[in-house]
Amino acid sequence: MAAKAGDVVELFGNGFGPTNPPVAAGQAFSGAAPTINPVGLFLNNVSVPPAFAGLSGAGLYQLNLTIPAGLDAGDVSLQATVGGVQTPAGVVISLQ
Repeated sequence: MAAKAGDVVELFGNGFGPTNPPVAAGQAFSGAAPTINPVGLFLNNVSVPPAFAGLSGAGLYQLNLTIPAGLDAGDVSLQATVGGVQTPAGVVISLQ
């Protein structure tokens, strides 16, 4: 199902860096530990600041964002940045 303006979307990934409180690699974890370094999200090259970016489980980062109005419908590019490192190109999210 395609997302539309105003929808809250949860994205999951790994490799978004240290958190506060710190969570040691390989440790069991449940809760929420925000990233120390800001995470930037971009839909079709439009900056969409995440409402939350951090660990939500052992080794699993969760990024929450609200789809803004004014973006084109269809498959649009989705990229994230943290600490000057950008996720690979070619990832898309479907919008209506």
